[in-house]
Amino acid sequence: MKNIIKFIPKTIRPPLLLLLSFCMAATNTMAQDGTPLSKDLQKLAKPGSTREWVSFLPDSTLNPRTIFIKYKSAFDLSKDDNMVMKKTDKDDIGFSHFRYDQKYKNYRVVYGEYIVHQQPDGIVKSANGRLITGINASANAAVNEKQALNTALQFMNASKYLWQNPELEKSLKLQENNQQATYFPQGELVFAPSKNDQSFNPKDYLLAWSFKIYTDDPKVLAKQVFVDANTSTILYAVDIAMNCSGGSGTSAFNRSVNFNTELS
Repeated sequence: MKNIIKFIPKTIRPPLLLLLSFCMAATNTMAQDGTPLSKDLQKLAKPGSTREWVSFLPDSTLNPRTIFIKYKSAFDLSKDDNMVMKKTDKDDIGFSHFRYDQKYKNYRVVYGEYIVHQQPDGIVKSANGRLITGINASANAAVNEKQALNTALQFMNASKYLWQNPELEKSLKLQENNQQATYFPQGELVFAPSKNDQSFNPKDYLLAWSFKIYTDDPKVLAKQVFVDANTSTILYAVDIAMNCSGGSGTSAFNRSVNFNTELS
């Protein structure tokens, strides 16, 4: 570090105190970035918490199984919103994690997910995730599942699909130990954004059919396709992978490194 600094003219060296102050200010700004808490939720949370990441006060007696019932309005959830527990798991240090899906008018809200973290002593430590609050959309579908699937398959335009491969279908049934298992797309009615711009604007949400379509065509990647449930138009599609997905990033000490990820 000394070899680098000695070549920098004194006139442009930032004072250490000023540099530290800048770093602290930047850290505080990042900590406060996100959706502000409601007044009711502020009473339960530590300063600096946002709705995307809530750190609860240590004397909290919250119940992770009823938190979205007792404090529904505190999370800005309407009467048409419900949080449905998807699963629970416990990690190696004894923390329990309660994973919720958001539903609006009984249909799953895409990107609406939340996890509540409970310490080994039973105290709820924190919670994090994303809630899409303020949706105002119809739950009536004018397009049925078959019509929507035809639209999705026309969009995919693959030469062959996995459910058309007898060997892969047989292998899936053995793997799942279920003779009904199939790669044939099963439609799900969901509330999804009309555009995949990561803005999560509740005004963009509408009822849609969701399909996971796996291809047996090397030129066409598997995708999750969202079809408007009233107009049968394609909203958007996202790539999905059968296995883990490769990527790279910059590490603290080893420069660029490669890694694999998978949805858990």
